[in-house]
Amino acid sequence: VTKGAHDVWASMREIEPKGKLIHYYYAFTIPGMENKIKEMESLLTELRDGVGDNESLAVSGDHKFMIAPIINTLGYFYNNLGDKEKAKSLFEEYIELYPTGYNPYDSMGEFYYNEGDMENALNFYIKAKEMYPSAVSANAMINEINKSWRKLFTRFNSKIPSGTNG
Repeated sequence: VTKGAHDVWASMREIEPKGKLIHYYYAFTIPGMENKIKEMESLLTELRDGVGDNESLAVSGDHKFMIAPIINTLGYFYNNLGDKEKAKSLFEEYIELYPTGYNPYDSMGEFYYNEGDMENALNFYIKAKEMYPSAVSANAMINEINKSWRKLFTRFNSKIPSGTNG
């Protein structure tokens, strides 16, 4: 996060405390992972419960479109804290909320990649690519995993004695 960014969003939040997008960036930039999670979960509750003042320009209208990206962000926050179970659960919820998008599958692929589960990572990256063939991250990670596997198989095959079927 850019230095001073939270100060800017905190000032904006003072001006429009009910603004949902302002709240998102306020939460995203607040120092401390636990603080980020607390604020992001507060915003998620507001959105799910439809909390808002119809007189406020920043909250009028339906902001439910923000729920899926907030779930994704929380998945990364919990993953950074080391709560892998909660992170995985949030990424699964993200897929349920946005099954036609590529990013939920890309996020789950990244989760599995970071866990060292290359088979599941590859499957989710391939699904992301199916949803959006130009997905830069998914394509790069598919190439990275395939490259790692080629190296591993080359190293493994070089250790098999010649004349054996392997």
